[in-house]
Amino acid sequence: MDNSVHQQCYPLSAPVDSPVEIACQHSTLCQISLPRRRLPTRLFERQNGKRSILLKAGELHDGETWVPQPMPFGPKARLLMLDWCSFARRNHTRVIPLGRPTDYLRHRLDLSSQGSQLHAMYEQTRAWVACELKISQPCAGGRVEVVNMTPTARSVSMIEAGSTRTIWPEELEFTAEAYASLVEHSVPLDYCAALRLSGTALGLDLYACWVERLCRIPRAKPLFLSWANLEKQFGQEYSNPKYFRDEFRARVAQVWREAYPANVGFVPGGMKWRHTKPPIPER
Repeated sequence: MDNSVHQQCYPLSAPVDSPVEIACQHSTLCQISLPRRRLPTRLFERQNGKRSILLKAGELHDGETWVPQPMPFGPKARLLMLDWCSFARRNHTRVIPLGRPTDYLRHRLDLSSQGSQLHAMYEQTRAWVACELKISQPCAGGRVEVVNMTPTARSVSMIEAGSTRTIWPEELEFTAEAYASLVEHSVPLDYCAALRLSGTALGLDLYACWVERLCRIPRAKPLFLSWANLEKQFGQEYSNPKYFRDEFRARVAQVWREAYPANVGFVPGGMKWRHTKPPIPER
C-alpha cells in the first residue's frame, strides 16, 4: 500500500452478501492470539492488558506409546477451536462429536480434498487434543480468574494401523469449567466470514479482535493504536517491523473486504479504531 493509506479510513458499508451462521469464541481468545507458526518450544505465553494465555504442548497415546504433539498453531488451529466452541454453545453440550476425519474436515470445515490441507488439519486436531490451554482474566473485586480451556477433558480416538499409526479423535469433551467460562464470555462471530479468512492466521486474529473490541469503543472517542501497540498485540512473531507492517496492512484490507467492513483506518503513527456494530446483532 502506498502512503495514501495512512489517511485511509474504511467506511461502514453493507456486510458481505452471504448467509450468516453464528459462531462463538471465548472473549479472551478474541483478544490474545495463538501461535501463528510452528514453534520449536513446547510452551507459549502471551499477554494483552490484564488477560493472558498459557499453552503447553502434550502427548497422545497411539495404543502402544505416548507420541509428542506440537502446539496448536496457524489458521487451522483457530478454525478448529472456533468450530468446537460454536458447536458447544449452539447445542448446549460439552461433548463434540467429530466422527470420521474426512467427513468432518471436508463437510464441516469446507476443506478441499487436497492432501496437504487434510494433513494439516489432522495435525492441528491432534495438537489441540493433546495440549493444555490456560487463560487468565480479571473478574469482580480485583480478582484474577484462571480457567483451563483445554478442549478435551476426555477424548475417544480411532487408531489406524499401518506403516505409521494414525490417531484421530472421534469425540471430544470440554471440562465443566471450560464450558461454563465459554457460556459466560462468548463473542458471536460470522462463521462464513471466518471461513473466508481460513488461509491467514493474522486475518482471523484481526477479525475476532475487531468483533470483540470495536462495539465497545465509545462513539465519540475513537481508539488510537500506535504501531508499537499493534506490534505488541499482533506482531510478536515478526523479527522485522517493516515485514509486520506490510503484512498487517494487507490483512487489514483483506478482513475489511472479505469479512467485516469495520470503521477503522490508518493514520500517521498507527491506526484509529472507531465504534462499529458487530456482525451479529444483539438479541
